[in-house]
Amino acid sequence: MTRGAAASARIGVGMLAVACAFAAAPVVSSAGAVQVVVRTTQPIEDLAGAGDRVAWMQSGLCGSDVWKLNLPVGRPIRLTRCSSPPQGFGPLHLALATAMWSIPFASTSGTETDATLRAAGRFGQARTIARFTAFGCGSGICGPGVSGLHILGPTAAGGGELVYGVTIVGAGSNCSNGFCNEIATGGTVREAPATAGKPVSVPGAPAAAMLVSAAGRIADVPVVIGADLGQVSHTVDVINATTGTAAATIAIAGDIHAIALSRSKLAVLVRSAAGVARIRRYTPRGTLLGVTRLQTQIPVRDDLHIIGSTVVFETRRGIFAMYAATGRYRRVRLTRRAILGVAVADGPRVVWFEKPASTSGKILSTALP
Repeated sequence: MTRGAAASARIGVGMLAVACAFAAAPVVSSAGAVQVVVRTTQPIEDLAGAGDRVAWMQSGLCGSDVWKLNLPVGRPIRLTRCSSPPQGFGPLHLALATAMWSIPFASTSGTETDATLRAAGRFGQARTIARFTAFGCGSGICGPGVSGLHILGPTAAGGGELVYGVTIVGAGSNCSNGFCNEIATGGTVREAPATAGKPVSVPGAPAAAMLVSAAGRIADVPVVIGADLGQVSHTVDVINATTGTAAATIAIAGDIHAIALSRSKLAVLVRSAAGVARIRRYTPRGTLLGVTRLQTQIPVRDDLHIIGSTVVFETRRGIFAMYAATGRYRRVRLTRRAILGVAVADGPRVVWFEKPASTSGKILSTALP
């Protein structure tokens, strides 16, 4: 979970290209250890992995469509048609065989309109997980006197659960020309079964600025209550998603830019005031395993993934794997084009898509060490 993903849950980002046709054909491995998982005739907008599956969102004439397939190379299965309007969509997640995405609409004139969280495991069976309508706040400002508005926070998935944050916002005291700063006043985290069922709140979970989920736990970086929305705390909470019992609360020196959680490991990407990136590794109970400074020729992106004990991070053109126990890392792929999205799946393997040379799309995969 990244800062950018948390922000995109509230604003319409990623404008969708125009086209709806799709063609996806399994192909054999390309040169070296890289495999082409699927080819599309239109651009890929987002990517998610879980278990032995991968899901992706692809642009279309009427918005975008969600697809999935089984790895290493399976038959593409359409989950939705025209699932998101042209205004944009939020991050894509995958739990078991169910994909989840959000549809945040653009904010105009200080008004945040509707945001909808959707999920689908089969074509024709898309369902609404949650819907938010918050009039009076948006784009960092609120109307005077507005309070108690519930907005969609960060989203995540892990195991058989779809997870999302709820943040309560209102107008602050810094007002000018009829508009006030937007502050966070509270919130929670909710989860819903991937297959069916209504969302329930995770007991004791705070409003989250970043959120990940794995093996019956959630890890979050709380928002700062009473401060301008977007301010991120310097702690990571690990919580039992069923009971709300805190497994760990970890104080972090430096700014937290991304977190990742597996059954046995927690990874935190931190940047110093000078911009130096480090990955801190913990057990889910908060025991520090080590801290590694990242030394790459191209700056590391604010994005982390983890599968088992392997942490995956990337630069614009490189994908790296780190052993959580030792902190040693190696580059597993140098790409020819800019990397646009990364996910991990069983194998273990990393899957990604790059900036296309044309209007087509392609998902690639390689084994992790």
